[in-house]
Amino acid sequence: MTRGGQFVRLTAKEYALLECLARDSDTILGREAISERVWDETYDPFSKLVEEYIKRLRGKIDFAGEQPLIQALMLLQEKIQKRSAAPSSRS
Repeated sequence: MTRGGQFVRLTAKEYALLECLARDSDTILGREAISERVWDETYDPFSKLVEEYIKRLRGKIDFAGEQPLIQALMLLQEKIQKRSAAPSSRS
């Protein structure tokens, strides 16, 4: 593939990852979906495989001065915990 007029050599898995992200560019893909589409495996929530390949791919296709192709969206999950009902010390 080329980016910015420069040839970029990708492994088969890096290319499959890029193709997966490009095919669904209007969709937010989670690690599980990427893992199942690119590696054809059940997602292991403790694996950092997807993150490592994305990092490697970014290092190859993103150049200084050009807009990055892969965007990461960090989803924050907040949990409201109920306060335990502590006995009142009011007299």
